[in-house]
Amino acid sequence: MRVIFVVVFLGSFVTAIAQPIFNAPDFQTIPLGTDSCLISRAGSSLPVLMPDFGGVWDLAGIADSDVFPQTTHLPDADYHYADSVHLPIAGEQYGAALRLDINPVGIQEFGRGIAASSYSLFLQTAGLTDTLWIDGQFDRYSIPRTTLRFPANYGSNWISTYFSDLHLRVSLEMDAIVDMPGVVREYVVENRKVAGWGKMRVKDAQGHPSAFFDVLQISVVRSTIDSVLMQDTIRNPVMSLILRVPQGKRDTQYRQEFVMAGSLLPLAEAYFASATIITPYRITTLTRAGMNVVPDMGMPNASWLVYPNPCSAGGMLFGVPGSGVGQLGLDDALLLDQCGRSRKIALSIGGGGWHLPDHLEPGNYTFYPYGTVNAGVPITVLR
Repeated sequence: MRVIFVVVFLGSFVTAIAQPIFNAPDFQTIPLGTDSCLISRAGSSLPVLMPDFGGVWDLAGIADSDVFPQTTHLPDADYHYADSVHLPIAGEQYGAALRLDINPVGIQEFGRGIAASSYSLFLQTAGLTDTLWIDGQFDRYSIPRTTLRFPANYGSNWISTYFSDLHLRVSLEMDAIVDMPGVVREYVVENRKVAGWGKMRVKDAQGHPSAFFDVLQISVVRSTIDSVLMQDTIRNPVMSLILRVPQGKRDTQYRQEFVMAGSLLPLAEAYFASATIITPYRITTLTRAGMNVVPDMGMPNASWLVYPNPCSAGGMLFGVPGSGVGQLGLDDALLLDQCGRSRKIALSIGGGGWHLPDHLEPGNYTFYPYGTVNAGVPITVLR
């Protein structure tokens, strides 16, 4: 299937674009639930993504994508978030929870909480009892990793330099090794620069175009060096092969992140083979409830355009009805949160729209202009 990517430069649209500036109040400190991502498949036709100022990026036409759960935002006792990820070791994937915080400095990652687990090394060593154990641990970074520094606007740049340690144990039958402790240490230097800004839209989980969101275009160059440090250091080269950790080899990754307000994950993330190539080899895009200002047109009575979306507690929510829909409902309009609890919305007198409660909790809701007799419109409420 042929896919055409359109970059729009219509005067009335582009002139309305203002450079976004993000600060701590623009992001959630309360977990919102599970996000998913769309991944472009190998061979998909992907657009050129060069730094732009007031650019308009339309990624809603990327074909052949898979949807997969990406991050579960969990509350954390010490930090705002604990986000689940899976990381590679010895041909396996072990689970970890990234400890994240939103503070006046920026969005910062402090380390990884890792549950105890074990994996057979039979495919690596042919030893029936050969085993890798990963201890339960909190792998605190030597210095916090800053994924977005406040205030974030065009020209901002910052560097995160840190190391992290994964503690493990290994048993190898033929070498008479029993529970030998070791550490996989990763040194990281991550350079980030806000190289552009504009508006972007992607697909939602049903494949429909999302709304256009204000984004900052962040160029990321991430260099890593991994080392295996066993108790018996003579085993380091062998264990590097078994664990599939390239001993002391520098690996550099080039990517662009398109960051919007309210989300820990980028709206889109593009990966490049080198610093000089401008067409990515893979793009992941974010999907979540409330991505659209236009509801699913396959739903009955879903003929409302609701804006702004995302919106803010205490702000005004406006609606433009389609054909056959009457005036704004005064008493029947309501919100339903993800638990199904209804929340009344009072019409702002003379405002021409619905006034959201001042203390409405951030999160994803379904908005029903005339109560639940009509189809709902997904919206996201920010702080």
